[in-house]
Amino acid sequence: MTMPPKKLSPLGDLPPLPASVATKDGAIFDPRPDEWIVANIQFGANRIDFNQLRNLTASVKHKLKLTFARYAEQSSYAHFQNIFSRFLAFYRAELDDLETPCDKVLLQYVLNYKSIQNAATEWKLGVLRILFLEMAALGYGICSDETIRFLRESKIKGNVKGTSVRTRDPDGGAFSDSELLSIQSSLNDAYASGEINLPT
Repeated sequence: MTMPPKKLSPLGDLPPLPASVATKDGAIFDPRPDEWIVANIQFGANRIDFNQLRNLTASVKHKLKLTFARYAEQSSYAHFQNIFSRFLAFYRAELDDLETPCDKVLLQYVLNYKSIQNAATEWKLGVLRILFLEMAALGYGICSDETIRFLRESKIKGNVKGTSVRTRDPDGGAFSDSELLSIQSSLNDAYASGEINLPT
């Protein structure tokens, strides 16, 4: 008896997304839908919306979800949120208006994005480099080979350190007095309930 040909998954050999992911803060969310609600002690519940990435193929979107689920587990919420925001900005600038859904980030898209940056904003491309090289290392690459070579070999300026603190930036700057008080209160409560211990 001849067996019918096996249908290939549109995601190929990519692993499935897990049913749940736990962040470094201990918040748990389901990464399978296109909208993630991720709780955080400092920022509250925040939404990561992959519905905004409509002009990506299913494979590219799945690779992004796999990577961002890993960031959520292993990185601070601020880093995880920053990398998603930077990719979303790149997507809107270079991929959203392509005639067909993007299945690979080509060098021309990265060069176009680089051309609209200046000395003060070039760090945004540096954040994208972190994401794209990490995805390639994990086996979830979404960039062409020449894009990866360019990102590895290029000198990209980083963010100017200390600016957010000096300018009292509400998102990137130092904690305000009320935020510090809230953090201290939460730590006191956690210690009193036995959730955390003092180092010995």
